[in-house]
Amino acid sequence: MKHLTRKLLFLPIVIFIVSVVLIVFSYFFILKSFEKDLIYYEHNFFLKNKKEIVKNELNIVKNTINYIINISYQNLSFVFKDILYRAIKEYKDSNENESFLQEHFNPNHFFFVVISKNYTFPKNIKIIKQKDKMFLIYKGKKYFLISEKISKNKTFAIAIKDSEIKKSYMKNIKAFLDEFNKNRLDYIAIGKITTFNPKNGYFGKIIYMPPSLKNLEGKLLNYNKADINGKYYRKEYLEAFKIGKDEVFLNYFFKNPKTSTYEKKYSYFTIIRPYNYVLVKGFYESEVKSLYKKILLKYKEELKKVILLLIIVSFIILIIGIVLINKFSKKIVRKINLDYEFLKNKLYKKFYYDDLTGVGNRNKLLDEIEEYNSLILVDIYNFSMINEIYGFEYGDKLLKNFSKIIKQKFEHIYRIGSDEFALGLEKKVKIEDIHTLLKISKKMKIDINIGASKIKPLLQTSEIALKEAQKHNKTYLIYDKLMYKIQKEKLDKINLLKEILNTESIIPYYQCIVDKNLNVIKYEALMRLSYDNKIYLPFEFMEILKESHLYEMFSKLMIKRVFNDLENNKVSNLSINLSFEDIIHKDTREFILSYNESLLKRVTFEILESEEIKDYNIVHSFLNELKERGSKIAIDDFGSGYSNFVEILKINPDYIKIDANLIKNLSEDKYYKIIKLIVEFCEDFNIYSIAEFVENEEIFEKLKRLNIDYFQGYYFCKPKPLNELKNDKIS
Repeated sequence: MKHLTRKLLFLPIVIFIVSVVLIVFSYFFILKSFEKDLIYYEHNFFLKNKKEIVKNELNIVKNTINYIINISYQNLSFVFKDILYRAIKEYKDSNENESFLQEHFNPNHFFFVVISKNYTFPKNIKIIKQKDKMFLIYKGKKYFLISEKISKNKTFAIAIKDSEIKKSYMKNIKAFLDEFNKNRLDYIAIGKITTFNPKNGYFGKIIYMPPSLKNLEGKLLNYNKADINGKYYRKEYLEAFKIGKDEVFLNYFFKNPKTSTYEKKYSYFTIIRPYNYVLVKGFYESEVKSLYKKILLKYKEELKKVILLLIIVSFIILIIGIVLINKFSKKIVRKINLDYEFLKNKLYKKFYYDDLTGVGNRNKLLDEIEEYNSLILVDIYNFSMINEIYGFEYGDKLLKNFSKIIKQKFEHIYRIGSDEFALGLEKKVKIEDIHTLLKISKKMKIDINIGASKIKPLLQTSEIALKEAQKHNKTYLIYDKLMYKIQKEKLDKINLLKEILNTESIIPYYQCIVDKNLNVIKYEALMRLSYDNKIYLPFEFMEILKESHLYEMFSKLMIKRVFNDLENNKVSNLSINLSFEDIIHKDTREFILSYNESLLKRVTFEILESEEIKDYNIVHSFLNELKERGSKIAIDDFGSGYSNFVEILKINPDYIKIDANLIKNLSEDKYYKIIKLIVEFCEDFNIYSIAEFVENEEIFEKLKRLNIDYFQGYYFCKPKPLNELKNDKIS
């Protein structure tokens, strides 16, 4: 930095030399720059104003067209109201006979009667409402509807073919636009969008062009047709209107009828809903250029004089500046050097030291960790609670005292987290070092967790030891070969799970559920993992699946596999397990609900009752939505935990599956009575009961006598892949 600041002394000389060169060439370059900037700003100014004018003008026309359409319907309503009243009188005179409606029927207009929401002749009418107007669809044709109530539950109506009304108002619209477009280059045209989802590219047609271009009316609009530069501008405005926008400004190249050359055109598109009429009005780049060209010529000579004057003034100021810079440069250099040293020391301290305790921070530890043979991490247990109870001021004081006392026993100390310290040791860590820290914590009346390591990388292995100590409620752990082996096995399992996920090697196995007559009523889908020609049960990996945040992906893939089997009709009715973790994941909920109702009706979702449900509102909402779509709900492992009967009744399940531990101990009187109570509970609330883990005929017969509805277990069938299922009878 000092070397750099010395160079500042030569700055005035450099400035002088450069300035002489710049002054020679500035006249030409500055003039060109000013001219370029002026063109840029004038172009943008006129372009912006022209766009605003076009937009305002087209919106006025749009409002006028809307008025013409509305007044057409309004006038028609007055005319046909009179016809309606006369028809009502004749209809009543005919004793409200349906033959009256048939006699007065023709394709352009007809009468009909609505009695308590039921339609008389003609049938198959669909009523729709558009803003303040009523329409109906009959045999694919649209009719304008005018109605009158003739009794408490009876309405008489007349339907007029909408296409006839359109002919009337389109005639007035075209007459209005012909007058508006007379002798104008920036004419207004109208197209009609017939579909927002074209299959062959054609999405509408031109319904109005000015008199000079009438031959284009009726021409189909194809969004696959690009301008000469390959821009699909029709596709752009169609997509904009499709997503709900009512206006869009686009630029593209188009043939200027005045010059017969292709040039950039700026067009404003707006849509009249619900008729899907698209109005467009635009202008060409040459129109904008002609607006500012005269202004540019006018200012060019003035700019030359101004620039020359600026150069002379700049030269005088430059000479004065050089003298002043030379005078004060030495003082500036000295001040810069002093400020630099101060700032360097301040930044160094900020980067490497903890503000509160004054000891090194994580950055300093990372720089110095290679100098140590061991590392100890100390975490103050429940430090956030200390802050909450005693306040942050007390917490800060405790941290300062703790670091101060440790520093008396250990030379290298770092604060690497809000309540975490690291101690670097040049020797191998010993149990005596741990005891020293425990004595300090006992004296200060605080609890700590310690993780230590002498195996590199020190920070990572120490953090593993600390996390394991916290996880297993141990005061301390020293990282060793056994822990390394455990971590290695965990990592290998995670890599195995990732490989299974990448290859999507998740296979649904199916186990039958039978009734008392041994008829198979459905199958339960059970997850199996396939790797290297081996099949693994998911409970072997469940804990690590959740720890490594892979559970959601595995669960979604399992659900996808099961629904594929349903879609292909490889299995008719089945159950699938859902955990609370599945339900709280919004993506998983939306993924399940994305399937159609015909599939969801064939699925029973089994909710694991043994899991701790933290938010019943999410569970109730999601399960209600499933039931609305036809799915059944089962409570799995019922009786395994502290069963919340009230919440279970709120869920309103279709089935309750009695926990396996109760079934296995059926021979004991107390378990028998519990199962009996559960069955009675199910009967009282019209819930089907299912007994799991039925292993032999003796258990089956006992459970039948308890009046259980359905059964599942190895006595009937083992879980098998889909291709091994027998053609069992499905009731």
